[in-house]
Amino acid sequence: MKSILVHVSGGPGQNTRIEAALDIARAFSGHITFCQPAPPPIIVSSVSPGSLWSAVEFEDYASKTEKVRADVRSAIEDKMAGEDVPWDFQTVEGFTQDAFVSQTGLVDLAVTSLEEADSPFETAEPFLSQVVVRASCPVLALPEKADGFNAFGRVLIAWDGSMEAAAAVKGALPLLKKAEDVAALSVGEIIARPGLDSLGQYLSRHGISVTNDSVPDKGHISDRLLETGRSIGANLLVMGAFGHSRLVQFILGGETERMLKQSQMAVLFGR
Repeated sequence: MKSILVHVSGGPGQNTRIEAALDIARAFSGHITFCQPAPPPIIVSSVSPGSLWSAVEFEDYASKTEKVRADVRSAIEDKMAGEDVPWDFQTVEGFTQDAFVSQTGLVDLAVTSLEEADSPFETAEPFLSQVVVRASCPVLALPEKADGFNAFGRVLIAWDGSMEAAAAVKGALPLLKKAEDVAALSVGEIIARPGLDSLGQYLSRHGISVTNDSVPDKGHISDRLLETGRSIGANLLVMGAFGHSRLVQFILGGETERMLKQSQMAVLFGR
């Protein structure tokens, strides 16, 4: 993972993303690119909803937005001046999701937060769910209060035999090779797809040992994932961005809040 792209928003998850990117870059002798989307202002009047902004309102909003972005960039430049990792900073025009996704083509890992939006300039459309299904590289989503990222920690793979889960595993291979322990958990019966045995064989060819387990497809899947993650001390969950709908639901759907409140595991998505 030599090229790492970090979402810049200025929100509460930003310091976590920076520290995690630094940890990963040091582990792989990598380079960090900070990507600051610059979306156009939404032309809606705060005084009279539904009407266009006046020229004064628009100019005032644009000025404040630019100052916030400049302050965020300045803070990152000050922070990185004292670090030992090569980096660069890009401001990319376009709506937040589009701007960030457009930069994922030639990077090995994109780093964002499990929280879908942490900036007043984010659009209403969920940021994380858009990024994980459109990015051209694996996406590492971090809990807001994570303390950096241990690239040599323990990893849990959520396995359903889908192409997306396989892509996530392939994208995570550099981390899996460095991991202290790797475990895989399947949910429900896997039919006409590679099962846990096939996953174990694949990983063994890369010098990776994995401990396998399976659970019935019922109840809160997040509870079992959290239980398994806690039991092995996992700091990373690897899963496909599509595949088993119930696995994806707890991150991108109705069980997101449960995960965020109870877990400090980062999630690496692939598709």
